[in-house]
Amino acid sequence: MSKALPVPVAPGRLPMVGHMGELAREPIAFLDSLSTLGRVVRVDLGGIHAYVLTDADAAHQVLVEQYRKFEKGRGQEELRVVGAGNGMLVADNQSNRKQRRLIQPLFHKDRIARDFAPRLVEEIYRVTGSWISGQRLEFDQEAMRIVRGMFMRTILNEPAGSGLADDVWDAFDYDKSSAFMRLIAPESAIDRNRIAYFRKYLHSIVERIVKQRDLEKHEDTRNDCLTLLLNETDPDTGEPLDRDLVRDEVVGLLFAGTDSTGRSLAWAFHGVGQHPDVERKLHEEVDVVLEGRPVQFDDLPNLPYVAAVVEESLRLYGLLINTRKAVETVTIADVEMPAGTEVLFSHSALHRDPRVFAEPNRFNPDRWIVEKFEQSLHRNVMPYSKGPRTCLGAEFASVELRLSVASIAQRWSLQPINGQFVRPVPDTFLRPNMLPMTAVPRSK
Repeated sequence: MSKALPVPVAPGRLPMVGHMGELAREPIAFLDSLSTLGRVVRVDLGGIHAYVLTDADAAHQVLVEQYRKFEKGRGQEELRVVGAGNGMLVADNQSNRKQRRLIQPLFHKDRIARDFAPRLVEEIYRVTGSWISGQRLEFDQEAMRIVRGMFMRTILNEPAGSGLADDVWDAFDYDKSSAFMRLIAPESAIDRNRIAYFRKYLHSIVERIVKQRDLEKHEDTRNDCLTLLLNETDPDTGEPLDRDLVRDEVVGLLFAGTDSTGRSLAWAFHGVGQHPDVERKLHEEVDVVLEGRPVQFDDLPNLPYVAAVVEESLRLYGLLINTRKAVETVTIADVEMPAGTEVLFSHSALHRDPRVFAEPNRFNPDRWIVEKFEQSLHRNVMPYSKGPRTCLGAEFASVELRLSVASIAQRWSLQPINGQFVRPVPDTFLRPNMLPMTAVPRSK
């Protein structure tokens, strides 16, 4: 057995607050810089020592090879407090396995193709059909409109513009404080009363939806995730699922499946708009494959460049920080970590590692077409995490994004507006500070 290595401490540590100042001011640059210090680097969050993993192999050890020795970390605990309760998103490993078995059928490929994909395309056309030639779009907001509409249609089977949808998003948007900032901030700086109100508000909306659906008993006419959950039984008792758990699962899907996908769609067209050669290849592919008709699920295997645009967006603008906590002493990347050690890793930093990716900061979908690069994906790219806790909705999110990119590119050229500086803003998933674009209809 190799001797455990000492762990370097990141520069910039201050008394009392540790590295919280660095993380608050320039988290992206700070996290990107740590790989020069070693595979594991210590950062201090107030009085908490945390280990940051700076290469994908070390993260793979935590997520896959040694996952039984880790449980949810600070990030998942924060989601639990904010509203995800006991849902699969934040459950411990044992409960997560049980709940995954219940929810997995909701996102089976056949169900996505048969029941969900047509609704997704309808929602894309509903939003993009309202655009007019030459219109200035705040495309980060438009992307979120599309994805939120998709959520309502597939998870709850409700029209995007309904009063119920408005209630859901009003509740969801009530607390706009950054989950990332709550993750690194001292407890004394967090307004727990506001978060408790937000949780109560959001829960009340979702509980009202669940109760109404129970009363309606639309098993034969609805085919959405909520109805499928309400018709499930607990495998241990044979009884219907506890309605508080159903509520928590819906809230978990809300957290996991809207902001991340909406931001990925926004970044995809930011990248396309900045690179005319990418836009040309994208337009050529959708024109040849679709021949002017609306995209369908069965078209996706024939749209490899669309997929490459999506994957490159996910690579560059992913989860800022993922967290785990060791439940027993474990060695990762030759560093011994005692039980209770907080482990952090940044997907966005790992995906920009110059040791793995040529020109790592460049938006280059072509890298996903090269066979040699494809072979390196397994350990080095993890947009939806890895291992037994991989995002259960990964395939669904990928379908959402590919259908959206293909549908928009078929009908529109989204052109960046000169003089606007678009930059990533730290949050759970990196978001653009703004994304103004001009909608230009494509000539037929």
